[in-house]
Amino acid sequence: MENLIVKTGRREEFIAVTRMLEEMCARKGWQDGMLQLHCPHTTAGLTINENADPDVTRDILMTLSKLVPLSGGYRHAEGNSDAHVKASLMGSGLALMVEAGRILLGTWQGVFFCEFDGPRTRQLWVRWVGTRQTPEAENLSGKSALNQGGQRARQFAKDYAGSHEIAVEAPLPSGEPDQKSQQHASRDAAKNHAS
Repeated sequence: MENLIVKTGRREEFIAVTRMLEEMCARKGWQDGMLQLHCPHTTAGLTINENADPDVTRDILMTLSKLVPLSGGYRHAEGNSDAHVKASLMGSGLALMVEAGRILLGTWQGVFFCEFDGPRTRQLWVRWVGTRQTPEAENLSGKSALNQGGQRARQFAKDYAGSHEIAVEAPLPSGEPDQKSQQHASRDAAKNHAS
């Protein structure tokens, strides 16, 4: 698991974290799989929404403030009950698909860390489930696309099994010989050549 530090500057704000997450994918060599995000705070959350026009996040914050005002006869003694309610409305987790090292989002979408009781230094926990780009994988140009797909499927299964403590064996795509088949084919070819 990775831990991103998010520093907020106001009591309530949306911090765009999409670029931070994409940079982490590139730095770690994460290629195909899923990013699991978790906000471990009770007065902050996560959401996906428009990242092209900053008025959208302003409008969301304004609407949340009308729905859940700062003071509203709350019983919680710390004076931040509204932040707890807003964080619950946003949610504490997201799952993001990643393909070829890129987070798959709609044209206008971005990932936001939602602060409701700042300013603070916050954490964003990130777990990767998927394949990693390795030097060996970068040099697969001589192998077939089918073989590359089989290797990616096996690596994804290993990573998934490692993070979920279960045994997973990725099936080979049809047409891709397994190691035993390759050994038998080599032995048969050697016999035929010798005859």
